Amino acid sequence: MSLLEFLQRRKTERLLWETEDSGLKVQVWEKHDRREMRFGN
Repeated sequence: MSLLEFLQRRKTERLLWETEDSGLKVQVWEKHDRREMRFGN
């Protein structure tokens, strides 16, 4: 692993995509080499 890769991994999470439809917000977050969907209003 390079130093640059190591420093980039220190980010806890980042928002990849977000949309809102009929008042429901859907977000896709990347966190430690995995992705998760979050739903809210």
